[in-house]
Formats: sequence, C-alpha cells, structure tokens
Amino acid sequence: MRPVGDGWDGSEHVLAELDGPGIERDALLLAQRFDEALAAGAETRAVVLAATDWWQAAGVGIPVSLLYRQAVRRMAALTPRGFEAGLALATADPALLVVDGAGRYELADGVLLWVSQPRESLVDAAGRAVTPMAAVALATRALAGRHGGREAARAHLAHAVEGDDPDAAALARWYLTEIDLDEGGHGAARIAFERMVEEGHFAIAPRAILALAELESDAGRPAAEALLRRAIDCRHRLVTHPAARLLRDLRLQAEDEAGAINAGRIAFDCMVPFLAAFDGRVLAALLVRSGDAAAAERVLRQVIDLDDLFESGRAVADLARILAERGEYAEAERRINEALEWDFLHRADLQITMAGVFLARGDLTAARELLDKAEASDVPPGEEEMARLGFMRAHIAIALEDDRTAADIYTDLLGHLDPRTRQAAHELAVHAAELLMRGGPCSIPGVAPMLRHLMIEADTPVREWAAYGVGRIAEADGDTRLSGQAYRIAVCGADPDYAVRAAHRLAEAERAEHDRGLDSLFSVLEGEAVENVLGAIVPVGVLVMNSRHLDVLDQLRLVLRVHDACLRRIEAGDPRAGHIAFTLGMLHFEVVGSPAMAIEPWEIAAEYDDPDIKAAAAFKLGIAHACMSCPISAAQAFRRAIATENRDYAPRAAYLLGQLAEDLDDLPTAIDAYLRALATENPDIAHRAAFQLACLVHLDQPDDAELALQQIINDPEAPPETTGAAYAQLGRVYAEHGNRRLAQRFWRKGKRHTDTAVANAYAEERQKIGRVSKAAY
Repeated sequence: MRPVGDGWDGSEHVLAELDGPGIERDALLLAQRFDEALAAGAETRAVVLAATDWWQAAGVGIPVSLLYRQAVRRMAALTPRGFEAGLALATADPALLVVDGAGRYELADGVLLWVSQPRESLVDAAGRAVTPMAAVALATRALAGRHGGREAARAHLAHAVEGDDPDAAALARWYLTEIDLDEGGHGAARIAFERMVEEGHFAIAPRAILALAELESDAGRPAAEALLRRAIDCRHRLVTHPAARLLRDLRLQAEDEAGAINAGRIAFDCMVPFLAAFDGRVLAALLVRSGDAAAAERVLRQVIDLDDLFESGRAVADLARILAERGEYAEAERRINEALEWDFLHRADLQITMAGVFLARGDLTAARELLDKAEASDVPPGEEEMARLGFMRAHIAIALEDDRTAADIYTDLLGHLDPRTRQAAHELAVHAAELLMRGGPCSIPGVAPMLRHLMIEADTPVREWAAYGVGRIAEADGDTRLSGQAYRIAVCGADPDYAVRAAHRLAEAERAEHDRGLDSLFSVLEGEAVENVLGAIVPVGVLVMNSRHLDVLDQLRLVLRVHDACLRRIEAGDPRAGHIAFTLGMLHFEVVGSPAMAIEPWEIAAEYDDPDIKAAAAFKLGIAHACMSCPISAAQAFRRAIATENRDYAPRAAYLLGQLAEDLDDLPTAIDAYLRALATENPDIAHRAAFQLACLVHLDQPDDAELALQQIINDPEAPPETTGAAYAQLGRVYAEHGNRRLAQRFWRKGKRHTDTAVANAYAEERQKIGRVSKAAY
C-alpha cells in the first residue's frame, strides 16, 4: 500500500463510507487497484509502472508493442508470457488500463485524479531515474512544480536524451524545445518542431504541428488554420481540443460562423474535464447566432447534465431564453426555479433571466421586482448580465412610455467605460435588433441611442434597418441633417428593402439632403470600388423618379447617367457584369416603366455565364417584348428561358408562352407550351397550366379536360383561384356534352364552397363562361 506520507491515507476507509456506485467510488476503487498492482507480482508491477511512466511522459495511449518494451526496461527478466499475464491483470475489471480508439492502452478515467505514482517507483536508491522514460516522467513533474523546477527538469530530460530509449529521447527533445520556446527561443523552437513533424512520431508530431500552428497564429499568418486542421485530424488526446478551440476563435475573428461552429463542435465533443461545459456554452451561443436554436438547445441540455459548478447554471439561463423566445414560458420558468435551488453562485444571473421571461409575458411588475433583487444580490451579476439587466430596464421604460429613461440607459451601456460591458451591450443590441426587425422599421424615440450605435457598428442588414429608424426619428424631430445622413447610410447599404425605403424618404426630403443622397449613390455607381454597386442601381432610380425636386428632363438625364455608368462597368469587365445588367433592366422596367430601355441590359445578362441570371434575363426579355406588342420576339425569349431548364423561370416561361400562343390562335404551340409547364411539376405553375390546357381541349378531348380539372379540384395544394375556376370549367365540360345534371352539381359545389376565395373565383369564371349549350358534333 502507498505510504501515508505520499498523500494517501487509506482508500479502504473512504470506500467504506461511500454507498452505491458513483464517480468518487469508482475513482477510489481504481486507486486501490493501482496500489494492489504495485504490490502484486513483478510482471504486473512492471506493466502498470511502464504504462504510468508513458502516460505521464506522453499523455496518450501506448501501443502494446511499445508497452512491452517499456515493461522490459522496468523488469529485464520479463518474458512475453509474463507480460501477457501482467497485462491481463491490469485490464481486468475494474481495469487500470483501457484500450483507446486507436487500439492503444491508456490509464482508465479517474486514475490521474486520485492516484499519484510514488516518486520512489521512478528512481533508484541513488535517486537516478530507473529508465529513460521515468526520467521524462520526472521532468513533467518538475515542470508542473512538483519535485523540482525547470533546471531539475532539464537535468532529467538530458538524461533521457543521452539514454538508449529512442521514444524517451524523442519526448525529452519535445519538452526541451517547449522550455526553449517559453524562454524566447522562437526561431530554434520552430526548426525543432518542423523536424519533429518530419520524423512523424505518433505521440509527438501532432503536438509539434499544434505548436507550429500557435506560432503562426501569434504572428498573424494564415498558415495557422491549415496546421490546426491537420492537428485536429491527428486525433491526438492532447492536441485535438486546443487545436479546435484555437481554430474556433480564428474562424470567429474571420466572421466565418459556420467554420467556428464546426470547430466549436469538435472542441465540445472532446469533453475535456473542467472545460467541456464552457465549450458547450460557446457552441450553443454560436448556434443561436446562426439561427439553429434547436441544436443550441440540445447542446445546452448536455451542458446542464454535466453539473458544472460554473457553467451549468448559466446554461439553464441560456436555455430559458431560447424557450421564452419560443413562447414556452412555463417550461422556462420551471427550469430557472430548479436551478435557483442549487446554483447560488449565479442566482442574480438566473433572476435576470426570469425577469426576461416575465417581460416576454407582459408582467412588468414581476420583472422589475426580480431585477431589483438581482441588482442587490450578494454575488453581483457579471458584465454581460448587468448589460442584460440594463436592457430590460430600458424595455420596461419604453413600455411605460418613458423614452428619456430608456434612451439614458442605452446611452450609458453602449458608451460604458468598461470594454466588457460595452461589448456585451453591443451584442445585446444586435440581438434586440434582429428581433425588432421582424416587425419592420422602428421609430421609437427611446430606442434612438441603440439605433444610432447600430447604424455605425452593426453589419448588414441590421445597419440599414437601424439607419432607416434613425432617419425616421430624426425626421420627426425636425433634424434634417441627421435624417439625411441616416437615410444615406441606408440607401447606399446592402439591404435592398431599406435602400428603397430610404430612397423614397430622400425623394421627399429637403433639397440639400435630397442632393446629398443622389451624390452618395452616384459616387457608388461611378466610383472605383465595386462594393454595393448592385445595391445602388434601383434605389437611385427610385430617388430620381419619385423626386419632388426634379422635372421630367432632369429625371431622363439622370436615368441615362445611371444607364451609362452601368454599361461602362459592364464593358470594363466588372466581375458582376451579368448581375449589373440584369438589375439595370429591372430599373428600366419596374421603376422607370420603360420596357424598351430594359431590353439592351437584359440581352447582355441573357448571355452571361451565371445560369440563374441567364434564365431570369431571358424570361424578363419575353415579358418586355410582350409589353411592346412584339409576340415573335417574346416567344423567342421565352423559348430561351425554357431551354435553360431553370426550375424557377423555365416553368413560368412555358406558361406565358402558352398564353401568348393562345392569344395568337396558335393552339398547337399553346398546347405544347402548357404541357411543358405541366411536366415541370412546379407548384406555382403546374395547376394553372393544367387548367389552361383543359380549357383549350374541352371540346376535342373532353376526357382529358375532365381528368385535369378533377385533379385540380381534388388537390389541396392547388391555388384557390385555380380551384374555383376549375369547378366552373368542369361544369361547362359536362353541360357541353349533355350531362346537365352533373354540370349543375359541380357548379353548386363551386358556388357554395366553404373557402371564400374558391367561391369568388368560381363566380368570376362562371360569369366569363356565360350560357352553355350542348355542343354540336
């Protein structure tokens, strides 16, 4: 048994006090087994000590062949049969050694937490390491601050390097290089790490790859990420987790949300003790930000089940916020109340989260009481939760129409002297904006400081939404300068909706702000930069065509200026030439109302390499030619769109070609076009094509017409306007062929349909049909 003086006071006494299974009992059983193995036969002792030497030195599993060689160093007379016997005892239940995913032997979970290998087993009577691997193990202890320091570690490692064990020597060189790196020898360390990677030792090369990645990351070089991915792929116990964590952070800095989530998931799946819960909360936060609340919820439930002192209670708060946003207030409240019973460390944080649940339910009084309790807590909330508390107080103030108080709170938080509080407030502002955006523009005066902050600091589309809100508030306050500035940010941004909204506001603004808006848009269109060119084309048209300051000639002149600016970019080989041409066509057709001017840019876009742009432009060309009463050109354009087989535009082009041919009494072409549209099974087009086809063939092919109309009526996915018209046309088919009774039945069904839209569509179509007589054959 281990001597009491080495930190062990008799596990059998502790075991006697522990009832039933549990982590502590399992660990103590392993500790007892470890002592028994050291006191057992020489073979078992050699195997267990060899494995323990290696584990302390390398930190990963050991292949059985290497374990045998290390055990022989511990016991020179060890035979293969004796080794097998010792290994069998070490792996018997409860096992000291277990097989890892790579088929190597590692110490069972819990041994390192409860068992400290006696130093006496690592040294001989003279105090020298009994084996080179034991020397490395002694060095790791010295580096950890036990039994010596850095100089003692160097001495042990030098002994290992000079020994006859190549694995111990390789590990010793690794630790010596780490010491040199820590003392500032970056150049020499880099060379040494590169040599270790080339040597490819399974226990060392992955750590060297990670070390090189960290050097590259510290220097800000992009090679770090490739090295980190390579390190992760090694699946080394000591490498995967730190490599995944660093890669996650680098991807976050690069604003690659998907990459950060993938790396964060790897880090969390490692389930590293004391870090897994934090990794899980970071991963959940990333998933929430990406919009995958369901995956975030699953991760948070795992974190809660870890029973981590510092993170599980906070994970309950994170989960409760997800539940509350989903409307599951009772479940959120239940979860928080359960956590409040055991997590005293984060009581204030949980109270703030509960206040958020009450706010979502509209209970302002209960929410305010909880916020007061949280603020007066003996364990104050963290920076993030204090910022959240402030946002909730601002929310309450706005609900009570106290805009001044809300504005003061937002101003204080977003300009806070503490950078952590300021950053937390920024993230909360972005999240609040993402929720508020669902309701459209925001022009609440109390939110103005938050909107002004987001107008400058946020990304698309929050920036444009906030800028438009600032403009509306400033406009209402008579601050034309601020409103003009805000509208210019929105109109030149990347969000098309708020760009057009802002263009309409600038069209009505004072002349000075109106002109500044035009100048800003033309500086985008005619400048050297390519960013936001596409987004400026339609807004400038909206501003020009709706301006209260421009006459018709000014409007025409400015539209031609836009046209020429876009054509110059296209001719100069702009990488988005096809998109520019297509958008210019939309400007002429939708905003200016000139199909003729739209044809040239759409012809350019229809020749572009992008298949979606090519299909959309050909389809629009068909519509433009049809609007100009050029049916042959329209038909040619529609056929070009059909030939692209684009799933969105080809069915629509086929349907419109059918209608065009029908208007020209070209029934064979119309039937062929409708059949093409029907064959696409496009949910928006197929039912209408079937209806038109049935109307065309109702006299010559009544059975086909009847079948098509019946299918429309029986399909719950069919649009109500098509279903109602189908009732009218089916009755017509029956009446024309002498079955007046059946015709009346379907006409009554259409007229009395429970869906008002269907009934209205039936009435309209029935009126178009008029009186129906039996067909003469």
